[in-house]
Amino acid sequence: MHVCQSGLEEALGAQLWRSSFLLSRLMLARPEIVRGRDVLELGSGCGMCGMLAAKLGAKKVVLTDFMDAAIRNLEASLAANFSTGPTTSPELPRPDDRPRQETGRAGGGDCVRGGENVLVKFLDWSELPSRDEEQKSKTQHHGESDLSMTWAQFDCIIASDVIYEEDHAHSLPRSIAHFLAPGGCCFLTVPVRQKALLETFAENISVLGMYFATQEIDGSGFEDEGISGNIEYEGGFVHIEILWRE
Repeated sequence: MHVCQSGLEEALGAQLWRSSFLLSRLMLARPEIVRGRDVLELGSGCGMCGMLAAKLGAKKVVLTDFMDAAIRNLEASLAANFSTGPTTSPELPRPDDRPRQETGRAGGGDCVRGGENVLVKFLDWSELPSRDEEQKSKTQHHGESDLSMTWAQFDCIIASDVIYEEDHAHSLPRSIAHFLAPGGCCFLTVPVRQKALLETFAENISVLGMYFATQEIDGSGFEDEGISGNIEYEGGFVHIEILWRE
């Protein structure tokens, strides 16, 4: 599989980091995680994990990011790995419909190859509607959600190295709760830069009605791309599995 990358000066997310290799290893060992499922990858970056999910038999995969360099890499990677390159499709709707900075591209893309359906979409976690906004929308539309406020849900959500700022401990749980379908499962692989940050993330997951389990993993054997030597993290690496509580 060919993965397109950009220089670190463009975006950290446009580089491959150890977490993506570790999550890919998990999916290779447990392909049933994604096989036959609608899969959403949050903070896709280079998109390696999402593309692997497609090749492991996911029914549909949506790769998302908010950085222009990452979106360009994702589109280039799809063109390199699937027989049909990305074609123009609408971006995920945003509550306020504010125009986004143009980058010379038409938008997200759909890439279809046989039974594989892989899409690239722009997504900014900070622009998700609140629960109050969603409820108001449903009331105004007699129980039918306004399409500008509510998006599809997914059987499986995957992400790697997506908890590295304080805001992520709050916005990522909201995003997972927003997109994870009942009975679905979320799999994250992250380095523990600050244990307190992961604890805050876990607390917010619990408040939203979800179950959180972690497993420490060995991060050796892979290297962070684009830097000299690997970064050592306070708490090593963990796999996180998130489910809705019954």
